[in-house]
Amino acid sequence: MSKKLITPMLLAVLLTACSLHYGMTASASEIDGTPSPVPDIASAADNALYWINEGTTYRSGAALQFYATGAGYGPKEPQELNPVNKSTRYIPVSWKVSTKSQSGTRSAKGTWRKYTEETTRFGKREYRFRASFTLKTVGSVSVPYKLKVTYKKQVYNGTKKSWQDSGNHAYKSVDFYIRNTATPTVISRPGGVSIYPSNTPVLSIKNNSKIEVGSKKQLKVSNLSTRPIFSSSDKKVAKINKKTGEITALKAGTAIITVKAPAIGQYDGYWDSISIRAVPKTIRITSAVSRKKGRLTIKGTASSKNITGYKIQYQYSFGDINTVVVKSNKILNHTIKGLKSGKRCRARVCAFKKVKGKIFSGYYSHWADAGKIR
Repeated sequence: MSKKLITPMLLAVLLTACSLHYGMTASASEIDGTPSPVPDIASAADNALYWINEGTTYRSGAALQFYATGAGYGPKEPQELNPVNKSTRYIPVSWKVSTKSQSGTRSAKGTWRKYTEETTRFGKREYRFRASFTLKTVGSVSVPYKLKVTYKKQVYNGTKKSWQDSGNHAYKSVDFYIRNTATPTVISRPGGVSIYPSNTPVLSIKNNSKIEVGSKKQLKVSNLSTRPIFSSSDKKVAKINKKTGEITALKAGTAIITVKAPAIGQYDGYWDSISIRAVPKTIRITSAVSRKKGRLTIKGTASSKNITGYKIQYQYSFGDINTVVVKSNKILNHTIKGLKSGKRCRARVCAFKKVKGKIFSGYYSHWADAGKIR
């Protein structure tokens, strides 16, 4: 008996006959030997929620924006490009914000604006479902608000070639706080969202303030929930106690004082800085006398040898103020010539220090009455 080869077509006919006889069915992939496509299964753990951060405190009355993305739902996801039978995906359908307190449950809820297709900084394309809300009530210190997003699960039906709701849902939530507490001056969020607190921390010393060399000044921060840490950019010009905020000016110049407060629990951190100018000590006028015609002699107390000179200002009967610069670090004893005889005059003085081309002038003394010029 001669051996005959069984062709693929003959094998298919035999299998079909067997399946009809025994009530079995066979797929085309089983007949031709190709493997069945594997469905793409999305994980609920990959659902994401952005711009509302866990444990963060936000200002009462601020418009808070956020967006959600669903696992397996995006323009470049396999489920979108080439869906396979029994593949799954998640789509955000609704959201709700709520909190419980002694006065009952307060909440806000809503649906999404039309989703947008955007690219992340890592080059990934995704569908973003955006929404916003405003809470004008202030929550409890111990009880947070909860933002809860609901996702519906869908399964792809290869026969109908369409996505079908499975009837199952997944949830993503984040806890945050709404209060009129101290938070950073500006909290920048992705997408250009900025939140400005109602009780912004305020520094007791203004930017570009003067502090006399050898003196101390206390820097305080109001409306701050956590303890600040202070530092100086130039400890040779001005040093500061990192715990108490006491500034000591050491020599003429500029120093940047930085204030930082760490984020603890539901309280955000804080950062700010100011520039302070360390200047020579104030000079006190001991004598302002006109002993000769058209002349005025000014004498003052010593400031320090570490100065460049003095600025003398004089004024006739509350008219224009004139300035004379004296380049000397000796005790002030200077005569101004060419003044108008018979005019009543007064004068004041300050010391200055020149550092790297910049002039650091101290505070002017009180006006000293010199009487009438001879």
